[in-house]
Amino acid sequence: MDVRTSDIDDTSLDTSVSHKPSSMQKLRALGLIALGAVSGVVGGGIAAHAKGTDEEAMEALKNLETRILTLDVEQDTLVEKFREAMERQALSGDNISEINRLLSELIESDRLQSCQLDEQANTDALIAADIRTLDRGLQVQKQDLERHKESVREPSPEELWNKIMAPTVKLEGRMSVGSGVIIGSRKLADGSGYESFVLTNRHVTEGLKMDWKDSKHPEPFTAKSFAGNGRETELKADLLAEGATLDVSLLRIVTKEEISHTVKLPTRSELAQALKVFREVYNAGCPTGVDPIPGKGEITDVEHQLGFDKMMLVSSPTIPGNSGGPVIDADSFLLLGLTRAVYSIGVGSDGSVRQYIPHMSLVIPIDQVYDWLEKSGHEDLVPKEQLQDLAQATPKAK
Repeated sequence: MDVRTSDIDDTSLDTSVSHKPSSMQKLRALGLIALGAVSGVVGGGIAAHAKGTDEEAMEALKNLETRILTLDVEQDTLVEKFREAMERQALSGDNISEINRLLSELIESDRLQSCQLDEQANTDALIAADIRTLDRGLQVQKQDLERHKESVREPSPEELWNKIMAPTVKLEGRMSVGSGVIIGSRKLADGSGYESFVLTNRHVTEGLKMDWKDSKHPEPFTAKSFAGNGRETELKADLLAEGATLDVSLLRIVTKEEISHTVKLPTRSELAQALKVFREVYNAGCPTGVDPIPGKGEITDVEHQLGFDKMMLVSSPTIPGNSGGPVIDADSFLLLGLTRAVYSIGVGSDGSVRQYIPHMSLVIPIDQVYDWLEKSGHEDLVPKEQLQDLAQATPKAK
C-alpha cells in the first residue's frame, strides 16, 4: 500500500501560538500514521482484507471527527460563556465600586445634613435667646416709658389732693398746733381694726403735751384728717416715740376701717436719686392753725448745715404751723422729708416780732427719720429695698 505523508505538512504541526492545530487536525494525523504502519507490517498478505478494514477505520474516523467537531463547538461555547461571565464579573465589580461610592456620598451627605441641622438648631436657640433678651429690654423700656408718661402728664387736682393733702393731718391742742403726715396703715394682729402711723416734729408733740393734766397719764392727741377733698375727720393719736436728738415723733391711730390715703415712702436708693438741687417739691401744712394748704418750690440745698444738724433747704413757702408737715417730690410723689423750721430775721431791741423768710424752709431728710425708726424699734415701717432699686443704685463697672 502506497503510503503518502504529504497531507501532513510542517505548518500543520506548528505548535506556535499563532498556528495552534485544532483537535481534528491532530486526530487525522494520528489516524493516517496508524494506517500506514499497519499496511507496512502486514504487507500484501493481507491485502484482500485491507480494503474492508480501511473502510471500517475511515467510518470510525469520521465518527470521531464528528465528535471532535462537536467538542470544539462545545469548547467555543464554554469559552464564550466564560468570557461573558468574566465580563459580568468585571461589570459587577464596577457596580460594587459605584454602589460603594454612592453609599459614601450618601453617608457624607447625611453627615453634612446632620451638621446643618445641628447648626440650625444652635442658630434657632441663639435667635430665641436674643428674642427673649430683646423682649425683656422692650418690657423695661415700656415700663420706663409708662413712668415717663406718668411723670410728664399733668396730674389732675383730684390726684394732687389725694397724694399731697389727704395724707396730711392737723395736730391741734389748746395751746399748740402743728402738722403731720400718715405714712402707713395695716391690720391689727387680732383683726379688730387697723393701725395707722403719723410722723411729725418733736417740738409739735411737746407743745401738745402741755394740754395733759398729768404727764404720767398721757392723753391721745387730736389729729384731723382732710381726705375726700377737704372732708374733715377727727381722729385720736397716741404718742409712740420721740427723738432724743432728732426733732421727730411717731404717733399711732387706731380705726375700724383702713386709712387708704397714706403718703408714698421711698427706699433709700430712690431717695438718693430724688435729692437733687432744683428738684421740684410740694409741701403741705397748717400755717397759723388753718386747715392744710399746699405749696410748691424747689430743693435749694441737700446738705444745709444748721449747728450740728444736716438738713435740706427748700423754697416752698413755709410759716409757723407747717412744722411736721410733708415735703413731697413733685414727679414721683414720694415723701422726701418733714418740715422743721423757717429762717427769720429782725429781732428788735424793743421785742418786735421776727420777720420770717418763708422761702427758706428747713427740712429733715427722710433717711434720717429712717435711721431713727430703726434705732427706736420701728424698723418695720422703713420700706425695703427692691432688686430693681438696687440695680439702679449700683454703678456699672466700666
